[in-house]
Amino acid sequence: MEPTQIKIVVFCVIACASFYLINLTLTSKRSYTEEITVYQEDLPPAENVLLATGYRTGSSFFAELFNQNDDVFYLFEPDHNKLTKKGGNWFRPEIQEEWANFVLDLFQCNFTNPAFLGETGHIVFNQHSKMLASQKYFERSKAEALCRSKKRVIKTIKPARIDILLKEAEKRKIDLRVLLYFRDARPVFLSRRKAGELPPSKFYLNIATYCSEKLKQYEFYTENLSLHSRLNSLTFEELAENPEIEAKSIYEFIKWDIPANLHTWIQNNTHKSSGGAYATSRNSSAIISEWRKKIGEEEKFLIESICKDYLKLLNYNL
Repeated sequence: MEPTQIKIVVFCVIACASFYLINLTLTSKRSYTEEITVYQEDLPPAENVLLATGYRTGSSFFAELFNQNDDVFYLFEPDHNKLTKKGGNWFRPEIQEEWANFVLDLFQCNFTNPAFLGETGHIVFNQHSKMLASQKYFERSKAEALCRSKKRVIKTIKPARIDILLKEAEKRKIDLRVLLYFRDARPVFLSRRKAGELPPSKFYLNIATYCSEKLKQYEFYTENLSLHSRLNSLTFEELAENPEIEAKSIYEFIKWDIPANLHTWIQNNTHKSSGGAYATSRNSSAIISEWRKKIGEEEKFLIESICKDYLKLLNYNL
């Protein structure tokens, strides 16, 4: 592609993405930050932990740090069916409030919402939960009883408004810790494209949305130091570079003891690659910069233009 053509494509993509993101910002302008009580620093061990990740960000490995813990009742993307058929703007405060209360119901082990169940009546993605998968015929009442007896961890890839979630949790007096998980937008773009679940016309708009929403999450985190007893952040790159160290840090933040089997699991699943697109086994340190060999110059330039603020704030090298 000639330089002039690249400039035209860049202008069109950025213009479209900017128009979309401006509208997105206007619909989610209401802020809950000033309404949230300043949390005390010395909290007890966490009862409920939300993993706020993103689609195709390497978050499956991150979540396994909890799924492999036999003291944890883990739910893999239980909100998959929630709000996907409404057709409205997912980022409107009232939609986010509905999502937050759906997730908080699950943390309170209330599994009655039909959106939590698949077409067969089974819990959504139960096969991805080590504890649920071990039960061949898991009834809802038994799942709720088991849930109440364990610590609870939920992974979501939905672009959550953390301020709204924390406010709703406070209203309901639910102890909640949130781990915000980020990744460089360029390999995320490649991974989403490889998955083949989006039409090519939506690739750049999709990554623009990812950058915008994760930027808002990170800004909320950095601007609200008083909430850091309940909020923490890490990146895919940090976890891939030092999985043992980061796992220890995460568990210290939520004040849990690391189970002995987790050390072995990390060793076994960070020194090889297997299992396909959604695998949790990776040669972790080797894949941090692997995307640079696969991305085209035009793609790289476009994403760096669209996601400039996000990449800069999280200190990703351009």
